[in-house]
Amino acid sequence: MKKLLIAAVLTIVVAATASAGSFVENAKLEALFKAAYPGATHVHYKTVGDLISVSFMLDHHAMQAFYDIEGEKVAVSKAILFSTLPMRGQEAIKTRYAGYTATEAIEMDSQMEGVCYYISLKNDTRKIVVRLSPNGDLELFKRIKP
Repeated sequence: MKKLLIAAVLTIVVAATASAGSFVENAKLEALFKAAYPGATHVHYKTVGDLISVSFMLDHHAMQAFYDIEGEKVAVSKAILFSTLPMRGQEAIKTRYAGYTATEAIEMDSQMEGVCYYISLKNDTRKIVVRLSPNGDLELFKRIKP
C-alpha cells in the first residue's frame, strides 16, 4: 500500500503550488490537524517534497492528510476496498485489465482534482497502478518494476 500512496502523493506534489518560505510551525499544523480529525490515532508527521504528510487511523481506516507549507490541507487519502469503487470504474477495470487482480485501492480527495482513485493491479508478470478519474475515465498511472 505504501508504494501506491507514494505514487498518489507524487501526483499531488507535482500538482500542488509551492510558495516561498518555511514549513508551517509544528504546533500550528498539529492544531489544524487535531481540529480536522479529533478522533485520529497513531498519528505520524513526515515531510514529502513540499508537503507535510500526516498518516493516521480514523474509524479503523488508514488515512493520510497532506498539507502545504502554509498549513492548508491539499489532499486526503484513505485505503478502500475494490468493491467500494464506483461501479462504472470496477467494470472498466475488469474489462480493460482482464487477467489482473486488484491488490489495493486508494481514494484520494484533493483540492485540485476532487475525488479520484488509484488502484494497484497485478498479474503473473507485471504490477501496475491505474487512476480512475472523477468523471469515470481510466488511465494507466504507473508501471511498477517487479
